[in-house]
Amino acid sequence: TKLVSRYKLSAGSISAGVTAEKDAGEKLLSGNPSLPDFLSGNLCYTGKGVIQKLIIGDFSVRFGAGTNINTSFRTALPLTSQSFQPVRDDIRPYTSAEENRFFRGVGGSFRYGKACLSLFYSTLPVDGSVDPATGFITGFNTSGLHTDSVTMSEKDNINKNALGANLMLNFGSFATGVTCSLTKFSSPLQPDRENGNVNPDFGSSDYSFYLSGVIKKLIISFEVTADEN
Repeated sequence: TKLVSRYKLSAGSISAGVTAEKDAGEKLLSGNPSLPDFLSGNLCYTGKGVIQKLIIGDFSVRFGAGTNINTSFRTALPLTSQSFQPVRDDIRPYTSAEENRFFRGVGGSFRYGKACLSLFYSTLPVDGSVDPATGFITGFNTSGLHTDSVTMSEKDNINKNALGANLMLNFGSFATGVTCSLTKFSSPLQPDRENGNVNPDFGSSDYSFYLSGVIKKLIISFEVTADEN
């Protein structure tokens, strides 16, 4: 039996939410203290001044066209909307029961005039396997299922740290921005020797520039992203 429970509380500019999930075959409560297999929560402040949004807990992020950072599942494009922009900068509370595509820490957006600065820091345990002989990460388990000894041994086995910053300038019909992000794992990734990569890698740094605009009925949008190499 699969069980999902969500609770949200709002009071003015403050909101809080909790999501709990148990997949079929998993224990309802486990560990010490006894908790659901997946438990997510957040506390959010939404303002109209310099501080647009401040979130503590679990949150999702998308900057630009999403080639650098995008934890959103939304794919539909509202082309009929007069305010449509192909790029979108957004930090919002995480309310899904999907166990991989989110950040856990603190994030916020700050606006002054036409500029909006978004910052976040996250540290999240993720499922995966580490070779005890080499210490390399050999794979990640993104199913979210913990129903046997193998998947239980992989649960929260790797720590994923991430931080990012985005600066966007909005000129009404045009918007442009830059994004920087850093991801680092607690163990090195196994080298991809078949493609000539022989050095272990703990993560990556990525940098993006994007531009989006509307000229009458013409929509223009592009984004370019590169890593430290």
